Amino acid sequence: MPIILICDTHPRADEKIRPMLQAVHRGVVQALQARPGSVWVRYEPGRPEHYWEGDAGQPEGQQVLVFVNLVEGRAEAEKHALFGAISAAIGTSFGIAPAYIWMRVEEY
Repeated sequence: MPIILICDTHPRADEKIRPMLQAVHRGVVQALQARPGSVWVRYEPGRPEHYWEGDAGQPEGQQVLVFVNLVEGRAEAEKHALFGAISAAIGTSFGIAPAYIWMRVEEY
């Protein structure tokens, strides 16, 4: 079961969050050819004053941190498709460049 946790560093308009969650869910289902009921997506809203980046302080961009947990054994091509699907869904929904979407995949 893929579990996707999206941690934002900035607040987003409420009307953008639900469509983003749906777009990420669809993208993950398609990229992994998974059953829709087996994919979980969770969003945690952020506040810039609760985020600090190295010596620079608060960053200029609006970073979104994405943590993906998967059962190991997926092909590299599937994982790469997953990166594109998630980045595109979040970037399009929130109007941010993919460079601001940082992703970590952990397999167990």
